[in-house]
Amino acid sequence: MKKCVLIVSMFLFCCLASAQEGAVLRSVEEKNKELQTLRKQGEARKLENRTGLTLSAPEVGFDYLWGSPSEIGSRKDFNVTQRFDLSTIVGSKRALSDARNRMVDELYGVERRRLLLQVRFLCVNMVYNNIRLQEMNRRLADADELAKVYASRLAKGDANVLEYNKAQLNRLLAAGRVRQVEVDAESLLSELVLLNGGDSIHFDAEQYEPISLPENQDSFYAEVEANNPQLHYAMAEVECGERQLRLNRTDALPTLSAGYMGEWVSDENYQGATFGLSIPLWTNKNKVKQSKAAVVALTSQLDDVRTQLRVKVVALYKKTAELRLLAEEYRNMLMRYNSQELLKKALDAGQISLLEYLTEVTLYYEAVDLQNAAERDYRLALSELLWY
Repeated sequence: MKKCVLIVSMFLFCCLASAQEGAVLRSVEEKNKELQTLRKQGEARKLENRTGLTLSAPEVGFDYLWGSPSEIGSRKDFNVTQRFDLSTIVGSKRALSDARNRMVDELYGVERRRLLLQVRFLCVNMVYNNIRLQEMNRRLADADELAKVYASRLAKGDANVLEYNKAQLNRLLAAGRVRQVEVDAESLLSELVLLNGGDSIHFDAEQYEPISLPENQDSFYAEVEANNPQLHYAMAEVECGERQLRLNRTDALPTLSAGYMGEWVSDENYQGATFGLSIPLWTNKNKVKQSKAAVVALTSQLDDVRTQLRVKVVALYKKTAELRLLAEEYRNMLMRYNSQELLKKALDAGQISLLEYLTEVTLYYEAVDLQNAAERDYRLALSELLWY
């Protein structure tokens, strides 16, 4: 029954930790000033990318010419002309605009994930700090009890001043560690409030988010390639370069124009359709070559991003797995070699001195601190790995 209660309690703690971290991430994503600015900038860029997608404005002209001599009368001309560029008609401009807008979205995704990783790091460190605070308060309670016992024993003559001083110094050190952890907690909370746009936020979880290292490295990397924002941004850059190349090729073709023209001279009228052809002999010189070179460079950059991503993820996966193993080893060691109760009984029975007790307990505390630090380092590495 006790085991079942413990399992249920741990499950509820994990759910609470997960819910708190999820609420923090949602709050920061909504209120962070940097993300708000990026969203507004993205909207402005998208509108900019949507400009110039229609045909150019029609040209309207009117001429009134006085005749000389006046007997020949005046002459009036009227014309309306519309240019038809193929890049607009076939949709090359719109396709480039869509590609650029996808780049805007991918860039926002990169910055968003980077900021949320920073928040995850803060949450991990805050959980670690809360665990430390819980542990330091427990140590302070033990030190308080020990100091009271030796104060009482000194009054009865069962202990000397040196032992009393050691017990008091032990309590003073424990209280100092508690205060130091509280200061660290205040500093971490200030960082989180800053990321939350300056609004206050609550986070007191003492359990890490219930996520674990993916067991299959190959399938995990396949998911990384499918979802990594940096890789998607590099792919969007290549697509944008290819769209620009197609646009420049289309712009190198002649531009058609059509319209209406009328001429009125005295009693004679002339009117009809006009057609024109603009051949870009010099205006687009080297644009296609430049676009081809840009696509080659962007493709090479994409290959480099993919290679670097592979190397980083493989190395980080290995590091995370090793840190998980180290944390598990510390955890198992502490469960197996916890002698605190035996040491307390030995001290009360007079089998060991206070100095021996404090030395042995300090050794155990160091092991606990190492285990907590290893667990934190594993969670930090895991958060970074999943960020990819």
